[in-house]
Parts: sequence; structure tokens; C-alpha cells
Amino acid sequence: MTIPSISLIANFNNIFLNCIISNISLNNFYIATANGTYTKVRSIEKIKKIIFITFPSGSLKRISYSFSAYFGRNCNIFSKFIVEGKSNKFCNKIPIVRGVAMNPIDHPNGGRTKTCQPEKSI
Repeated sequence: MTIPSISLIANFNNIFLNCIISNISLNNFYIATANGTYTKVRSIEKIKKIIFITFPSGSLKRISYSFSAYFGRNCNIFSKFIVEGKSNKFCNKIPIVRGVAMNPIDHPNGGRTKTCQPEKSI
């Protein structure tokens, strides 16, 4: 669950029309908990203790008075734009294998087989 951007806890007593709430919890059922999501309060029926909320998609849902939520959107709304690309392992340099590390039988520039023959240059 993400940390909300505003840490005021909303409940049935201090809710008002057209306010934005998120992280709604109803008896171990959570609504609008993802990054940047929110819901708006459309109508309040104090006699029946029911609140009608709408999602950004336009769908309508009613919830009972026994809920808790946070005012405002969830934080980190731009997390979908983060690009996790390649690591900068070689720092834009082509890796070059040293001639000492090569086997002289398999590579023409390989060297150092512990003999007196000099190594070839690249």
C-alpha cells in the first residue's frame, strides 16, 4: 500500500461533497490504493449512512459509513513514467580483452605462456 500525500484521515463525520479521498478501507477491502489514484464523493445520505463515490473512470460505487480513508491523492503519481533501462556497466566503452589473458594457441595475439618468446602487440 502506498503512503498518501495528505495524512488527514477521513471518516463519515468530516466528509463533504466533491472532496478527493484515497486508500478507502472497508472491513479488509481496500479501494483506490495504487499510485496516483483517487475517488470523489458525489453524494452523502446521512439518514442511511451511505456515501456514493466515483472513480476517475466514471463508475459509481456506494460505501457504508464504517470506512476510513485519506484526503487527497496517493503520492508518486508519476511512477508510470520511470524508465528502468540498462545498467551503465561499461560507461559507453567497448570492453577490450588483454592479450595476456588470451590463450596463444587459440588467438594470434595471445601471449605469456611462461616462455622466452616475446608477446605480439595489437
